[in-house]
Amino acid sequence: MKDYTLIAGGKRISVSEKVYREYYKHYEHERYIEKVSSKKNLSFNALKEQGYPIENKMLDKQISLSEEVITKIMIEKMLKSIGQLNTYEKMIIEELFFNDKSERKLAKELSISQSTLSYRKKKLLEKLKKIIKE
Repeated sequence: MKDYTLIAGGKRISVSEKVYREYYKHYEHERYIEKVSSKKNLSFNALKEQGYPIENKMLDKQISLSEEVITKIMIEKMLKSIGQLNTYEKMIIEELFFNDKSERKLAKELSISQSTLSYRKKKLLEKLKKIIKE
């Protein structure tokens, strides 16, 4: 199975194939837009004259960039926090959140009730929240 990684905050992090493909789909689309705009000599003034709401698009990009930075910082904190969990706890987090396994399916594999797993997940998330705040 291929390992998919992206660079966030100067560190490589493992991501699902779906996240990896969506990231590069967006990245390639941005490159395509830049290529087309440079070929057709589209400028800020030309777009504004044509009635294209360029100011709104630029603002959206700035908000997205700040959200992306915050998201990367939170991912780093979360990865550090997960590193402080024991093996069993890490496995639960990985299966439920990174491998998109349902609570019912994981509970069956662990031979415990779904409600027990749900309780453990809740406690794990509280533990992670506490670790992150430290």
